Amino acid sequence: MYWIEEENALIYRMLKAGASSAQLSQWFGLTHGEIAELRSKLELPARKGRPKGLTWEEEAALWEHWLKAKKPKGYNFALVTTCELEQRMFALESSEKLKIPMSVVWRAIQGWIASGG
Repeated sequence: MYWIEEENALIYRMLKAGASSAQLSQWFGLTHGEIAELRSKLELPARKGRPKGLTWEEEAALWEHWLKAKKPKGYNFALVTTCELEQRMFALESSEKLKIPMSVVWRAIQGWIASGG
């Protein structure tokens, strides 16, 4: 049952970091009702609509964080660009560090990966 506790902790972390309902539904098989219930349990405000995109300053900070991931002591960059689980964890940790909603970080890095960034 340890893995269930770990998965729940990861879901809570992602919710607090601003992951979208669509992301949590896809990654963990949660229904939108279950996600709404978890948001309520964690006393997070209900989300309405899409979050705004990155400001220029946020994008620059995220890009710098992304470039640091290429360095030897950072993430395994080959995995970050090919493994969705590594991408999720990079997005989560970037979101927490930079205080940018995870759904916005996710969208940005997916665009960079698609363009070879």
